[in-house]
Amino acid sequence: MKVFGRGTGRFRGNRMTALTGEAVTLRRRGRPLRLPEDPTPLRQVHGGVHQRVSWLLATSRIHAKDQELAHREQFVARLNQLGVAADLARVSRWESGHLRVPDRVVVAYEQALGLAPGRLSAAINGLRRTLDPLSPGSETVLTTPEQIHFELDELFERAHDEGHGSDWLALTNYLATHQNVYLRPDTWTDLADVLVGELCRSTGPGFTRRYEALRTLIRHPGAQRHVVKAIGAFVTDPHAQSVIFPLTLLQEVDHPRSQELTIQLLSTSSGMLQQGAAWVVAAKLARGHFDEEALKKLEALSVLMIAAGPKATPEVDIFDVAARLSEEAQQRVVAAVRESSSHQRLDNLLTHGETVPREVARDVSVELAAITEALTPPPYRIEPDTMLQRLIREALFHGHQERRHQASVLLTISPYRSGVARAAAALYDHEDPQVSRAVGSLLRYLATEDERDTLVHRVKHDDRTPVRSSALVSLGRLPDGLRREDEDLVAATLRGDDSPRVQWAGVYALGMSGSSHLKHLEEFGSSQQQRAADWWLRIGPAIHEGQDDVKEGLR
Repeated sequence: MKVFGRGTGRFRGNRMTALTGEAVTLRRRGRPLRLPEDPTPLRQVHGGVHQRVSWLLATSRIHAKDQELAHREQFVARLNQLGVAADLARVSRWESGHLRVPDRVVVAYEQALGLAPGRLSAAINGLRRTLDPLSPGSETVLTTPEQIHFELDELFERAHDEGHGSDWLALTNYLATHQNVYLRPDTWTDLADVLVGELCRSTGPGFTRRYEALRTLIRHPGAQRHVVKAIGAFVTDPHAQSVIFPLTLLQEVDHPRSQELTIQLLSTSSGMLQQGAAWVVAAKLARGHFDEEALKKLEALSVLMIAAGPKATPEVDIFDVAARLSEEAQQRVVAAVRESSSHQRLDNLLTHGETVPREVARDVSVELAAITEALTPPPYRIEPDTMLQRLIREALFHGHQERRHQASVLLTISPYRSGVARAAAALYDHEDPQVSRAVGSLLRYLATEDERDTLVHRVKHDDRTPVRSSALVSLGRLPDGLRREDEDLVAATLRGDDSPRVQWAGVYALGMSGSSHLKHLEEFGSSQQQRAADWWLRIGPAIHEGQDDVKEGLR
């Protein structure tokens, strides 16, 4: 049996057939549709925006719930009904990456395809802000200024009352496009406090909407200092259990105090704060936010942390930081750590931009994409989706954390989510531990109910700490949360595995599910468990919005 692309054969034969129920061959008749490709080199951290936006729009249309819209003629008619001037040629240019898609057209795609507001536009805003950060861009306006003027009071109320993520997008986009609107400092801070609190417990499209709403606020000249203050108060709470994503918002702040703060967090903090600081510093380096003095500090810090080895900072991606330095600084870092056990990993990252050898990244991504396409059949023939291969590859192995995140978000929003999750879950037992760890991280974004049994099995029987902890996190993020038997399993795991990572992940799963076991931990658990349980009881359980956006699950 043949599969798309080249591979080592590790995922062929029985695994392919078992997952898809049929063999996938290369032979095709006729002229299948070709989806856009990303031509940017893998080492780059920016670029490829237009192609990714086009790919998301095209695949969302092809796999629409209303299969009539998979055909461009019917889709053009629907857009025209919505008041958008469109024809076959224009839709083709939008979906091929040859023409920048206006914000109003993205919103029209959401309306035409029956998607909740912000489903596509929030993810696309994130792509543009991250992969093309120097472009002026524009904010997405979900309603006209005249309409939203009368709805502003209602939007404030709904956003404060744990409203839908689209309410946050509408409110923050209004404030961004009408910067003369005055809000008291306490109002800005209150908005940011609520939004940050919701962000850290949101999943899927709900997370993306809130994250982009916060990015809009932190870019607002009147709101920025208040948002930064709110983020600072949240992440420096000694009991906080989820701080990385709020902290990553500081990549949007180009201010001398911001560079000082992030370097300080990277060099003096530990745990999640240090992990988040590495992410922010790497992203800010890619954006050119640091002056010469700060760059010298980061070069020296990179040498010290890499030379110390992975046991010193097991979760901190200092390699991402080193790879964003200038070429001259990179060469000095390489020379200084040449005798370190981490030298080969750094060399891989600097040479081809990935965390694993090039051959492993290529083979795994090609095979997973082939399985995913077989699990997500389109209504008509399309060529092997090379953008899907690229996104899977980046989500698993790209050396830049922010780009890994954006690829993971795009897969989560796309119609391929269930297929990628199902295919990836089969790789927990991959012979390369870096692959299994990458799979665990990706499933935190993608896992659906179809993966529940696999995740439960990993928590019960897999003794590898990275795998068990990631499975616990993914289990707690499922839309239906923990079942009663799952809660008992997590509680038993907390009693039997004292690894700090597993302890954090177990309480995280209980907290996201709003489990009754939190009360027990608050009263009878260890001091660390008591503090973590108290934090979750204060902040509340997970917010899920994916189920009202699109029909989940495989066809």
